Amino acid sequence: MRTQILPTGRILTCSKGFTLIEILVVLVIMALALSISIPNFNKMFASVEGVREGSRVMNLLEKARAEAIFQAKLQDITFYIDGTCKFNYKGKLWEYTNLQMTILLNEEKQDHVVQTFNPDGTALHPLLSFQTTQGEYITYSFNPINGKIQMERSSDI
Repeated sequence: MRTQILPTGRILTCSKGFTLIEILVVLVIMALALSISIPNFNKMFASVEGVREGSRVMNLLEKARAEAIFQAKLQDITFYIDGTCKFNYKGKLWEYTNLQMTILLNEEKQDHVVQTFNPDGTALHPLLSFQTTQGEYITYSFNPINGKIQMERSSDI
C-alpha cells in the first residue's frame, strides 16, 4: 500500500491488488453461476441432438417419397425398434443404423413399421411417431392431398 499526502492535507492511500476476501467472494459468485447454468447447457445440447436426429429421419422419409415419385412405383421405408432404417434408393438397399430415435409401434408383437409411399407421393400411414433417446417425441404427419411431410416435436405423446 502506498500513501501520499496531498497539498490540502488529505492523505491518499493507494493499494494494488485484491484482498483474499474479495477474491473468495468472486469465486463463490462464479461457482454459483456455473452450478445454475450447467444443467441448462445440458438440456440445450440434448434438444439440439433431438432436432438433428429428427431432421435426419425427415431426410430419409423425403428421399423415400422422392424415389417413389421418380420411379413411379411403390416405395417402402422400414423402421425397426433397434434404431435401424432400411429402404431401396436408386436401386440399392440403404441401411441406416444407430438412429437416436425409436419408432413407436401400434402393436406389441411388431418389431418394425413399414411406411409405403405411392407413386403420387402420398403415404400409406398418416402418422409415424418416434421417441428420442432424450425422451422427446417426434411425430411425422403426411398430408393425404399433396403428400408433404411435417415434423412436430413434443415432450409427451
